[in-house]
Amino acid sequence: MRSKLLSFAGASALAFVAVPASADTIAWNPQSTDTASVSDFDTASQTFTGVTADSITFSGDGYFHNHGGTGGFNIYAIVNGSTQTIFTYAGGVPTDLYYLSGLGTIGFGGGTVTGIQISSTQFVGNAFHAFGNESFTLNVSAAVPEPGTWAMMLLGFGAIGVAMRRRKPTAVALPQVA
Repeated sequence: MRSKLLSFAGASALAFVAVPASADTIAWNPQSTDTASVSDFDTASQTFTGVTADSITFSGDGYFHNHGGTGGFNIYAIVNGSTQTIFTYAGGVPTDLYYLSGLGTIGFGGGTVTGIQISSTQFVGNAFHAFGNESFTLNVSAAVPEPGTWAMMLLGFGAIGVAMRRRKPTAVALPQVA
């Protein structure tokens, strides 16, 4: 009985502590202000049903090219109804190619995300290319309990252990069968 109770307590603790992160991957299908093309544009945005997230990761071949200029670009997220700048590339060496997949995971204040926009900061001589197979993943980090929560949990497990150790075994009378 004791080992079953300890096993149940341990399994219950793991079930509540091991909360996996979740993610939603969305194919890039923007509404561009330039053309209907997903492979050559200055500014494009995409809206979608709200996704709870606190970071974004791009994947695919999409890149920013400044075509000899020094312009940069911004990435915006519409979070909880307001637009947040989540990444800024200030510009660089002319003819640089800046792949969005190379950005890694971009964190931002969490909330319900309903849109993403990428925009060049200098509209002459700058463009985004090769977004035909681009996608982005909106991520939610796993929740980490606060230190006070950990302390209460450990005290609770300690109390269970003490109670189990101090409990006296009770004799169970079985009926006699003749």
